[in-house]
Amino acid sequence: MNLVVIHHHLRRGGVTRVIENHLRALGAGDRPFERAVVLYGGGESDLPLDAGIGAELVAVEGLGYAELGAPADERLAKTLLATLGEHGCPPDKTLVHWHNHSLGKNASATLAAGELARSGYRSLLQIHDFAEDFRPENYTGLRQSLSAPNAEALAERLYPQSPGIHYAVLNGRDRGTLAAAGVAPERLHLLPNPVAAPPSVTDAAEAKRAVEQALGIATGTPLMVYPVRGIRRKNLGELLLWSVLIEDACFLQTLAPANPVELPSFQGWRELAEHIGAPCRLGLPRDCGLGFGEVLAAADAVLTTSVAEGFGMVFLEAWLAGRMLLGRDLPEITADFRDEGLDLAACYTAQNVPTAWVDQQRFVEEVGRLYSGVLAGYGIDSALSTEIEDQLSARLAAQSIDFAALPSSLQRSVIEQAHGDAAARAELLLLNPQCRRPDADDTSVVAENAAVVARSFSIEASAARLVAAYRSVMNSPAHTRLEPLRKPGAVLDGFLSLDRFHPLRVES
Repeated sequence: MNLVVIHHHLRRGGVTRVIENHLRALGAGDRPFERAVVLYGGGESDLPLDAGIGAELVAVEGLGYAELGAPADERLAKTLLATLGEHGCPPDKTLVHWHNHSLGKNASATLAAGELARSGYRSLLQIHDFAEDFRPENYTGLRQSLSAPNAEALAERLYPQSPGIHYAVLNGRDRGTLAAAGVAPERLHLLPNPVAAPPSVTDAAEAKRAVEQALGIATGTPLMVYPVRGIRRKNLGELLLWSVLIEDACFLQTLAPANPVELPSFQGWRELAEHIGAPCRLGLPRDCGLGFGEVLAAADAVLTTSVAEGFGMVFLEAWLAGRMLLGRDLPEITADFRDEGLDLAACYTAQNVPTAWVDQQRFVEEVGRLYSGVLAGYGIDSALSTEIEDQLSARLAAQSIDFAALPSSLQRSVIEQAHGDAAARAELLLLNPQCRRPDADDTSVVAENAAVVARSFSIEASAARLVAAYRSVMNSPAHTRLEPLRKPGAVLDGFLSLDRFHPLRVES
């Protein structure tokens, strides 16, 4: 049997890393395939050719990212079918594993996924991210590209149903969403990402000295590292608030955004950090010469303030690096990790701010405007309804409100108030006792959680889940007729509630 993996690109990033770890998992366990072929849109590849069972890399014209809203083209499906034939991958001896076919990066790929199934290819469609999850630009682009008149018609194209089409998701939340929409349970697989230990550094003390010297940090200062790219949903304002509240510590977020759309927000937080003199560095200098392993080895703890994740790798990787994880919990993501025994008691679900600090009219108006704009992007009536206004006003009736629920303008106001007033900082620390530096008592938690991750999310554990999913797909009959979802609106409904909305995700 042949395994064919399809993705838009193989550049450094989350999906490429998942593909690499999947191939390594197959190499470490029971192999159901003689060979693997990876189809991608061409350009630079960061996928090691020696990963696991190895792979033949084949560039396919038209498979890379396309302009949002550009008409979907059936030529890509024909090109893929021809490529599969040329490389000895007939339908009866091939399983196709797609990654993010429905996100909206290339609507022609969305069409092609269905066309390959119609041609007899058994397929596993793995969804890492949903266009319905507060990505209105992607969703609108898909509607335009696929000429879908409404949400139901679009869902039919995004999530085709057939005995030979199975779906893979990263977490229980997404599995529940697709199940509610009508994907048959036997064709729905939970595939959490394999987790490998970060690059190891033998001399942590030397790494600490190197980081202190490169970044101008005073010797011995506790270092809290947020190892992410600084896009909006990573909630950098909350990191900056941490740096204002915790005395005699330094905070570091590692990477600047690569996407130009994300740069204005990143630059705004960087300028605020510099303006108030906060001990918070956003983005490592390009010429600093520090490796990822060095930075983690130098860290006294790993911090996360993100408000949304597809999988939440940081919740697992920190322990394998031997570091305590502090910061914001995401229960809809981490519930699966807790079920395996992971202890995240040191994390919080809200960074509490006194409601008296918030301009209430401004909050209702700004958040309501942003949320209504998002709904409009999904083709839902954008007028600020009384119901939305009442829900937002109700949040202000409590004594405190979550910092991440605030638009960035109000987040800045909170940071500036805390920075300039010792009594205000003390009040916030009383409201947020989990906002702290790491201590000696964390050692046992780190060791126990590392054991949980190694047992349940290792390459070997992932191999068993992956092979089981592949066997299920291969044992399914290949049907050439596609059917729609039974409840197509459930996918959109599962993501767009006001309770899940964070203004910073969509602010320009």
